[in-house]
Parts: sequence; structure tokens; C-alpha cells
Amino acid sequence: MYRIFLLFTLCFAKEEYWENLKLDRVSENELKAEFRFGASRENLKNERDFEVFPRILDELIEEYDVKYLLVIMGQGRWKDDKWGRKTQPGAVHGAQVYADFEANSEEGADKKLRFLIEALNGILCTSLSQISLITSPQLEIFKRPKYSTSQQIFRRYGILSRETTCTENLTRLRKLLACRQSGISILLHPSKLYDVLYHASHLIVKKNEKISEMEVGITAVFKNKNPIQGSNWLLSSIFESKLSSSCGIATKSQIEANNQIYDVKNLETSFDIEITSKPISNEAKLVKGWTSQGGSDQQNGILHISLQNGDLDSKLEVSQILPYFVQPRYAKISFKNCQITRKALQTSKNEKSSALLQYEIIIKSGEKCEITIPFDKKILRLDDYPPDANHGMHIPAAVIFVSQKSDSYTIHTNPILVALPVPDFSMPFNVICFVATAFALIFGPLQLYSTMWLAPSPPRSTFWRKINRLILLILIVLCLYAHFMEINLNEVRRGIEQYLEKLNELR
Repeated sequence: MYRIFLLFTLCFAKEEYWENLKLDRVSENELKAEFRFGASRENLKNERDFEVFPRILDELIEEYDVKYLLVIMGQGRWKDDKWGRKTQPGAVHGAQVYADFEANSEEGADKKLRFLIEALNGILCTSLSQISLITSPQLEIFKRPKYSTSQQIFRRYGILSRETTCTENLTRLRKLLACRQSGISILLHPSKLYDVLYHASHLIVKKNEKISEMEVGITAVFKNKNPIQGSNWLLSSIFESKLSSSCGIATKSQIEANNQIYDVKNLETSFDIEITSKPISNEAKLVKGWTSQGGSDQQNGILHISLQNGDLDSKLEVSQILPYFVQPRYAKISFKNCQITRKALQTSKNEKSSALLQYEIIIKSGEKCEITIPFDKKILRLDDYPPDANHGMHIPAAVIFVSQKSDSYTIHTNPILVALPVPDFSMPFNVICFVATAFALIFGPLQLYSTMWLAPSPPRSTFWRKINRLILLILIVLCLYAHFMEINLNEVRRGIEQYLEKLNELR
């Protein structure tokens, strides 16, 4: 009865929810799992009831006029030769944010962006406040929808390479799902999804005049820790759980494995799958990209971006973000075997903003292209260094949007760790100690003599002082005399007592 009521409510509110799990063997002892959860909702003016679509995301896109939002978090290195094409949208090690939203001006867009990033930190439990977002990249970075609006669309993109993904991020993503304890989502065990060779998660939010859409995706590559030749994978062994219940409000709930589609929408008993399919054939050569670093001193460096094309002619749109702590030498950027058809350079606006280099390259099948970017390392202010300054700072990975006749996709290179000139952090402590010591030696006497109050001392009577001194002197002489004459002190004491008694009688 409850399911019937929920279905009736969904029909009235015009919301949909779907879930999908795709399992593929990428090698003999490695398996790739792709989770996809989606929700959509029609944009009705007077309808504010939410059953499937997360209310918090609807409020987010309404408050900041978001048209398209993409947040990706990744950990690990994707092996193109072994696993084939990277799952889209492609994730790089760290975090990525891409946003399209409406605003009246650049200042208004920057203000909305700051609040949007802080809101994402609260929703996804991330620390994206330090991300440097680039204004209006001119070339394509990801596949994105087209818009029909009278207002101006502002685009922002940024990468934070040192951001790490953790189990708390997975918990927050699960809270956005309509079915959290049933359906395919019960397989989202953090202990299994983070004990993998590669892990990536993303959140996509789209909005147009008619509908709002949301997608949560999680990709993981598992490794068989006890490999046996010809052994198969069980769904229950991968996630330590069987699929025991279905999501009653899902319009579609499917598992793709063994080149088949299993419908688990109306599941009534425990469900398990044995993955017996052969590993995916990766005979077709794909476009590859990697980044390396040159230079041996603490002042200069060289960034090498290498691009290797596959079997098909491709158009590559390369986007490289250079953080504020490196300053590129634009006049000395060189290309080798690259046919540049378009380029867009965006320099740093201030000391804390990043630069963006974008190149559109036509590369034929089997060819290799190299981009060399010399740069100077900046000497930062003391408070600009991170706590582990000697570890270095990251240059984000280059983003490569590949366009071919039949398809288009995004790949990434690897981030680069740059060793910056680091000052002697003990120097401020030594300076403080020296200055404080000198200040104390100089200020102490000044304070003493400037605050001391001098006043004349009134003369005191010296008669009784002399009598007291005379009595003490007589006592000392008597003691010395008694000591040398070996006089018994008890007899002296009795004599003194008798003398005092006679004085009392005289009174």
C-alpha cells in the first residue's frame, strides 16, 4: 500500500528516480564497477513537494541560478593500457568543480561562486575553499548542455589536486539518494569501495526551463586478492553483501553484467550474480596524455605535456591551469609536432589567482605532440606556505577534451609536485627572541628610573639606637669573657635573675 501511495505521489509530482550498476572485467584479476543513480523533476512554479529529487540541491540551483554543476573527486591512477577508456566524466586525482550559472556581472558571478563553493562544502563534506576557479574557459573541458536564456552565462572551472576523497564523502552522496537502505545503494560499502585500485565519484546537476536533473556516480576498480586462474567474481564477494531488496520508487533498476541486463526493480528474494564474462578487449589504441617536470634549481622549472594519439585522427583541446606560485614564460612556450589551430591564454589577475593555457590541436593517428612550458617559481609570503611546506605544492593535471568522428570524451594527465624555495622558518623565532631581549635590556632601566619616586627621609632619633647597640656589645663581651674564663653560664643566669628580682623589690 505504501509503494502504491509513493507511486501515485510521484505521478502527481512528475518526478523520476533510476539506478544502474555496470560490472566489467578489465583484466583477469581486476573488475570495474560503475554505479549510477539519477533523479529528475519538472520545474513547476507552485509545486514545492519533493519525494525523489533532493530539496537541498533544488534550493542550491535556485539560489545561485545554476544551469550546470559538476563536482568530481578521484583517487588513484587510471591505467589506460589495461583498463581502456576512462569512465566519463573523467576524474583526476583530487577534486574538480565546473559550473555554469547566470549572473548580471563578473562581480556578481564571483560573489555567487564563493557562496556556491561553501554550500558544496557543507553538502558533500569537502574542503574546496582553497580551490582556484578560472573565469570563463573558452575551449571545451567537459560535455555540457546548450542553453536558451536571455541572461549571460558565466563559466567557472578549477582543480584542487591535494583534495582527498574519504568515506564521509560517500555518506553525503548516499544522503542525496531517494533509496538509501534498499535497491542497488545497499551495495555501497565504504570498506570495499575504498580498498580498491581506483576510486572516483561525481555529482552532476542540470537545470533548464522544463526539468531539473541530478546524477550521482561512483566508479571503482577492484583487484582479486586471492587470484586463481580462471576464477570468476561473485556480486556478494565483491561488496560483502547480496542484493536482498529492491527500490520501490525507482522507475528503472538494472544491473549490467555478462553482456546481459538484469532487472532488479521487483526483486523479492536475495539476488547474486557470478561474473563469468571475459575481460574487455583493449586492442584499440586511445589518446594518452602525461605530464613531466624538468629543471634542477629552486628558481626555474619546465612543464612537459606529452600527447600520444591513438588509431583515429583527433582534435584535442588541452587546458592547463598554472597556480599562482608559478609564473609561466609565455614567450618561451614551445610545441613539437603540434598543429595549433586555436589558443586562449588567461593570465593571473592578482597574486592569488591562477593562469589558464588552452590550445586546440589537430593530431593525426599514431602521432605524438609535446608542449613545453617554462616557468619561474615565486617566493611566497610566509603565511602563504602550507604547514608541510617542504613537501612542495601541486600543479594540477592538464585536462584534454578529445573530439573524434564518432565520439568525444575527456582524459587527464597526472598532477606535478613542485618544490618551491622554502625560507628558514626558524628565522622569525630567532628574530623575535633577539628583539625581545634587546627591548628588555633597554626598556627595563628606562622604566625603573622613569617610574621611581624619590622622597626625603625624615631624620630619626639616634640616642636609643646607640643604647641598643651598647647593650648588644656588652652582652657579646660578657659571653666571650665567660667562654674564655670557663664560667658556668647557669651561674650567670642565676645572678641575672637575682639582679632583676632586687630591681623589682626597689620599685
